[in-house]
Amino acid sequence: MTEREDRLSAGAVAGRSEIEDVRLLKTQVEAPEFADPDKPLQFQFTSTPSAHYEDGADAFIISVEYELSVSQGGNPDAEDGDEVIVASIAFTFAALYSKPIEDSFTDEALEAFAKTTGSFAVYPYAREYVQDVTGRLGLPPLTLGLFKIESEPSEE
Repeated sequence: MTEREDRLSAGAVAGRSEIEDVRLLKTQVEAPEFADPDKPLQFQFTSTPSAHYEDGADAFIISVEYELSVSQGGNPDAEDGDEVIVASIAFTFAALYSKPIEDSFTDEALEAFAKTTGSFAVYPYAREYVQDVTGRLGLPPLTLGLFKIESEPSEE
């Protein structure tokens, strides 16, 4: 599917469904080192959305797994030993969506919805969670930037 077809499919799902609930399903937080207040922090944040649906059901779930690594010193991408991981946070949020029982969605349409509208809906919960947890770990509370959809390179 092209990016345009993905967005049209995601829009069709969005037009025939409604968000009912958002929950934190899983979390793991580790802070093995104290941060040095004189050194800047680096953050690496990733998200992985997925859709869960059974034929004939009147609902589906979009879950997004997030991973945040907070490090200090050195280049966070280098393996030179200078980098110190001061915190690792992994968590999953899920949103329950209702839909008319007579509607059915393809796996491709649901995955497109998960990457776009579904991720947009869950992202504010992830932002709040990250800001709260980083503050509770004694780090400067991190405010995540705006959610951005990665565009595929055009084939021109």
